[in-house]
Amino acid sequence: MGFVATPREMPSHRVIELGVTALARLSHRGGLDADGKSGDGAGLMIQIPRRLFGGDVAVAVLFEWDDRARREMAAALAGYGMGIADWRRPPLDAESLGERARERMPNIWHAVITRPDVADAEWENLLFYARRLAERRAEANGIRMYVPSCSCRTIIYKGLMAGTYLADFYGDLRDARAESQIAVFHQRYSTNTMPDWRLAQPFRLLAHNGEINTVTGNRAWMRARESELPAGLRPAVSPDGSDSASLDNALELLVRRGFDPAEALMTLVPDAWEGRGDMAPRVRDFYRFQSTRFEPWDGPAALAFSDGVVAGAALDRNGLRPLRYAVTRTGMVVAASEAGVVPLEPSEVLERGRLGPGQLILADVRQGVIYHDREAKEHVAGRYEYGLLADRALVPVERRHLDTETPPHLARLQTMHGWGAEDLKMVVHSMAEAGLEPTYSMGDDIPIAPLGRTARRLTNHLRQRFAQVTNPAIDSLRERPVMSLRVTLGPRGSTLGPLNEASTDLRRRLHPAVVGHDHSMLELESPILGAGELARVLEAALCWTRP
Repeated sequence: MGFVATPREMPSHRVIELGVTALARLSHRGGLDADGKSGDGAGLMIQIPRRLFGGDVAVAVLFEWDDRARREMAAALAGYGMGIADWRRPPLDAESLGERARERMPNIWHAVITRPDVADAEWENLLFYARRLAERRAEANGIRMYVPSCSCRTIIYKGLMAGTYLADFYGDLRDARAESQIAVFHQRYSTNTMPDWRLAQPFRLLAHNGEINTVTGNRAWMRARESELPAGLRPAVSPDGSDSASLDNALELLVRRGFDPAEALMTLVPDAWEGRGDMAPRVRDFYRFQSTRFEPWDGPAALAFSDGVVAGAALDRNGLRPLRYAVTRTGMVVAASEAGVVPLEPSEVLERGRLGPGQLILADVRQGVIYHDREAKEHVAGRYEYGLLADRALVPVERRHLDTETPPHLARLQTMHGWGAEDLKMVVHSMAEAGLEPTYSMGDDIPIAPLGRTARRLTNHLRQRFAQVTNPAIDSLRERPVMSLRVTLGPRGSTLGPLNEASTDLRRRLHPAVVGHDHSMLELESPILGAGELARVLEAALCWTRP
């Protein structure tokens, strides 16, 4: 995956050609069916080609498996004051597809939508609401359809083919009138979901290489926030999408609710700010405050994203996926999973590099500006006094050690909590005396903790779900620079609104009685509480529950 952007040049067909070339050169990174043509999915996101579509219009791309879908789409757009000037059939070559892809192929339509009397940002919001309305009505009526993109800025060409055949299938991508300053490309290798036309990438804002290993919890937290949303935007995350699709749902929702795309991505996929001593204070404050609003979507993840104005690429905090970039003398920015997928003359390359853990690069085609990691983050973090907001929202709970005596009936308590003599001898003693991790490999043939007939330790009931593909073993001790056990506890206010609303809500919900100061959430170093921390949490909980 990756992107090409020319922030200092006019839209051109060359950018699209470079995106198509990159896809072809990344074909070895994608899944391929035995027919040699059907793939796990490939696609390209570009700006709407104005010359090709005849002016200042929005375009909704419709995958239709039921001929009632167009009627639902048109009705939803009309409900938000927008009309369809034309239903366009893009030039397609189904013979370029493999047999499996042709069997599942939808009818593909472009709804050319006339502009209402609103600014671009408001138009994008109207299109988003209309698309969600169409999706909801289609589901209620049993109509099978999918809308890859519905925007006044971007359009997506994707399908169940190898990247080598994308431009063969979509004639628009070979048309010289198709011009753009941005091309986000993606070649899929399916690991967690079966290949499907709908799950080909890019999605509406991003393309993702990797897995979101925290996706179960992330989806649950987004469901918990749905009470903040109008009924038309629920569910916040599609229940039948992939992990990448879920992240795209969350990112799109934040952008449509007022977040800047870079701000939204930094919020959802944060850098390892807790262990970074070299981070600018204002950036650290940004991450600390946003951690009170959203939990991280942790990878491994390499991401390319665009809203048609800003294009960028980022790595999650672990940095376990490759992402290399180049900047040319003319200001072209190329970022991709591999070096060399976009042909560049060496004499034209001004800078080459790779993104490290938690880093990003941005190209703003409207302002003609390129932001490297430090500049991009400080640009986002400098918009508000995040340090003040974080200090008002959080109070650190320092480790407090209380004098305790050995409890009576210690052996009985140990047995009740699942600790046996073998555990004490082989685990506790070795850790306490030598400071080493107890490691042995005799296997484990007893039932899992919930099904066992004897009590097991609490930790035996905890399991991490993740995609075991190429991910090395990780724990918070070995990976302290990129991992944290930090926990925040306490009531949260609105999180899905832009910051000006959130800060107003923050002032309203602060409860001085919690700590005797202007704070409302506790900040713990670890979820494992000693007697002192437990006392502090119980003290705060009494304040939270008082009317």
